[in-house]
Amino acid sequence: MEKIDHYTDNRFALNQIWVSYGKLLTLCTDKYPFESGMLPSVLRQVEIKVLTNIFFRVAVVVPMAVRIFLVMILRNSLRKNEEYDSYRSTIYRFFNDLSVIVAIIEVFSQGIFSIVTIRFDYPQLYQYTFTVFVMTSSIYMFMRTFLLSALSNNDCEYIDNVSLFVKALCTLVYIWTVSKFHDTHLQFILDPPCHGYVPQGQAIVEYIVISSYLIFHLTHLIDIRDIRFLCYPRTCSGECEPVKPENFQPGHKYECCRSYELRQRQLLGQST
Repeated sequence: MEKIDHYTDNRFALNQIWVSYGKLLTLCTDKYPFESGMLPSVLRQVEIKVLTNIFFRVAVVVPMAVRIFLVMILRNSLRKNEEYDSYRSTIYRFFNDLSVIVAIIEVFSQGIFSIVTIRFDYPQLYQYTFTVFVMTSSIYMFMRTFLLSALSNNDCEYIDNVSLFVKALCTLVYIWTVSKFHDTHLQFILDPPCHGYVPQGQAIVEYIVISSYLIFHLTHLIDIRDIRFLCYPRTCSGECEPVKPENFQPGHKYECCRSYELRQRQLLGQST
C-alpha cells in the first residue's frame, strides 16, 4: 500500500486515524483496512489526495461550457437532417430538444460533485449530485444513441456506422456497470474508509464505467467532423457588417477572410 502523506497519528483503541488536509483535521474510522490485491479507485483517490482532486476539478469544470455548446451543435445538426421532417418528427423533436436539458443537468451535477468533498463540505450534496449524474448520464447516452440510430440510413458513411456501433456498445456497458458502481461508491460516501483502494472486482467495474463514458463522448468528434463556423467581419465599433459577397472577392477589403478557401485552391493548383 502506498504511503499517503496526510495520514497522521493512529488511535488504535478506537480504530481511528487522524486525517489532515492542510489545516483541516478529521477522524477516519478504519472499518475497511487495506488488504493485499486491492486496486485504486479513481473517485476515492480524488477524495483522499489533494493533487488528484485538483486535477479532477480542472478536468471536469473547465470544459463544461464546451460540452453544453457541443450538445447544442448536435441538436441543431439533427434538425437539418432530411428524416427530421418526416411523419416521426414530433418524437425526434421532443427527444432532440430534451437531450440538451438532460445534458445540461448532467454536466452541472458532475461539476458540483467534483468540487464538493465528502469529509469537509456537504456529503449529502455530493450524494445527491452523484446520483443525479449517474441517472442523467445514462439517459443522455441512451437518447443520443436512439436519435442517431433512428435517423441512420443507407447514405451514412462507414465512419458514422462505426460511431453509432461504438455509442450503442458503450451505452449498454455503461448502463449495466454504472448501477453496480453507484452502489459501491454510495457506501464510500456514507462511511468513508481511510484509504482509496477497493477489491479488484469493484475497481474493474469502475474502470469500465469511466472508459465507456469517455469513449462514448469522444465519438462526438466524429459527429461534428463536418461542422464549420463562419467568422463575420466586424467594424471598428464592434458591430457586424452586412455580409456582401463582393467584399470577399480577390482585391477587396475582406479578401483575407477567404484564407481557408484560398489555401485549398492553392493546394489544388487552382488560381484565386
